Amino acid sequence: MFYKLQKAALIVEDGIIKCHFHTYSSIEVEDIKELLMRVIEINRAAAFRHALLLDVSEMIFINQESRHYLDQNLENQVIALAFHAVSNLQSQMVSLFMNFKKSKVPSRSFSSKDEAMIWLSSKLSHLTL
Repeated sequence: MFYKLQKAALIVEDGIIKCHFHTYSSIEVEDIKELLMRVIEINRAAAFRHALLLDVSEMIFINQESRHYLDQNLENQVIALAFHAVSNLQSQMVSLFMNFKKSKVPSRSFSSKDEAMIWLSSKLSHLTL
C-alpha cells in the first residue's frame, strides 16, 4: 500500500511502514502528527502494530519539538523503529536523538536501508502477517 503525506511518502509491506521524507524537507510537529495519524490508521486496518523505517537520508531538519513529539507518541504505535541516515551528520543527529531519549521502542540507526529492513523484520518475526 502507498500513502502520500504532505512531506513524506509511506509504503507498507510485510509488516513494515517505510516512511521516506521528501528531499530537502524540514519536519515540523504537524508533519509528525500527520505521520502518526496514518500509522494508527494502518495499524487499525491490519489489527496489529507495524515496525517503522524512517528514511531521513534526504530531509534537511527536524526540530526539537518534533523529535520530542515523535518520542512521546510512538511507544504504543510501533513494534520497532529504524532510521536510515546516509551522511555522517545525519547519523550523528539520529544517534544524539536516540541516546538523549531512551525510548521504550527498540530503535537503531542504519546507513544501509537493506540492513534496517532485516533488523525490523527480525523484530516482527513473532507476528503472523
